[in-house]
Amino acid sequence: FLPLGFLFLAACLVAITALWIHGPLLVPKQDTRLTSIVISTSSKVATFIMGIVFLRSAWASAVLDVTNGHSMTARNLITTCKPFLSLGQLQNFNALPLSFKFHVILGAASLVAMTATSSSFRYESLPTSGEMVALVPDVAFACPADKVEETGLFICDQGGSKLNILTNASIHAWDYLEEVNSGGQQTVTKYGNIGDPSLGANVTIATLPTGWKLSEGNDLPWMAMWVSCKERAISVVSTGTGYETNTSIYLDGKLAAVFDIGTMPQWNSGVHLLLRVNETGPFSSLGEYDIIMLARDLLPNMRGVAVDSVTSLGSVYMDLNGYGAVEQTLLGAGLSCTFRAETGGQWQEGFWPPLNHTNNTIWGEVVDDRPTLATVMLNYGASWQYTIVSDNDVPGGSVSYIANNTGPDVSFSDLFTSYIRNQWTLMAYAISRQTYLKLEQPFFGTGPYKLFISVTLVAVLPVAALALSILVTARAFVAMFLQRYWVNRVEFESWWLLKA
Repeated sequence: FLPLGFLFLAACLVAITALWIHGPLLVPKQDTRLTSIVISTSSKVATFIMGIVFLRSAWASAVLDVTNGHSMTARNLITTCKPFLSLGQLQNFNALPLSFKFHVILGAASLVAMTATSSSFRYESLPTSGEMVALVPDVAFACPADKVEETGLFICDQGGSKLNILTNASIHAWDYLEEVNSGGQQTVTKYGNIGDPSLGANVTIATLPTGWKLSEGNDLPWMAMWVSCKERAISVVSTGTGYETNTSIYLDGKLAAVFDIGTMPQWNSGVHLLLRVNETGPFSSLGEYDIIMLARDLLPNMRGVAVDSVTSLGSVYMDLNGYGAVEQTLLGAGLSCTFRAETGGQWQEGFWPPLNHTNNTIWGEVVDDRPTLATVMLNYGASWQYTIVSDNDVPGGSVSYIANNTGPDVSFSDLFTSYIRNQWTLMAYAISRQTYLKLEQPFFGTGPYKLFISVTLVAVLPVAALALSILVTARAFVAMFLQRYWVNRVEFESWWLLKA
């Protein structure tokens, strides 16, 4: 019995010490009943073993007194033979041999200390951490090189509404507005505030498991972008009347665009995006843009823009639905927006066809005139435009909504810079979620809160009791072994002594 008891007490001591050193440990199956059963059962078994161990060791010390010829009165023997730690034994404590007294005191203290076992552990809700698997886009599938070779169009176009990353990201990007604004599980970082000369964002192109957040030092693929917009003088010249009106838009005195009446604003404001390229051929969605904002009535249709940041452009014909071609006062603003961008992390390997040594803007790594897949997604994948292969226009209400100016009205350049940064961030965040095929890639992060068990300072009491009991067990085992002749032959009982 003693060897098994020694091993059990030692296991309990090692378990508490290991938990103390390790720190909080995840509760199995998140069920505190399991750990409570283990703790309670172990405590009761350990207490039972300790009682027997102290009794055996105490009797071994008493036998040693007898065998050494020490004199003992009948009262000493009767008190010694009473049940260990019984009331009768404690009432006649002074009648006990000295070594037996020590065992009674240590035994009682140890048993009392073991009652603090349940208070030696606490449960707390903590975030989990470790390695998990994220889903990253299969860029080779979303941006097939053979399609580029076949069509000559340098865009990520798999074909089919369910497969096209440009269409899917454009449709669903705003679904992630709250997630992005909250940091997107720490995969989204925004740089600068509205009104700063340049705004930027960094987005990890990966979908993390629900409840997990990205930690630092990971190698998941990411893209980053910065945009800066400056104001330009705007003026217009109209020719024709009614539905035959054409309006020429000038920025800094140079012709930027010619709009017919169908392109001009109606009841609401609109923003036109004009990508400037040096030549035909591949061009990035992060090139240089001329931005033209036109409005019939700025105040209700472009929330967040200061009135003094727009220019009155005179009267031109506009097609007001229900009223026909009506001459109205036109308000406008012009900008020039430029970008810089980069990629990082571990992207899927692969290249696109050569870019024909284009002089147009391209950001990222290009090897022997061939862009890597990371560069492909950054420049020719889902970006801040709704359609990256042609000029486009955005409703003024959408600009105000995404720019999210919650403070005083600002200039149109500040508002639109914020819109570009925020819209690009939403599109980049949507890529991994809207790509038809995905790949698995490990990452290190923190997970949802779960129950952990840890050791409290109160554990000093049962630890001390266990340590003492282990020493007493070893002492009892040695004593029982050395005195086995007497132990196996002598059985003291108080009723026997009285009978004698």
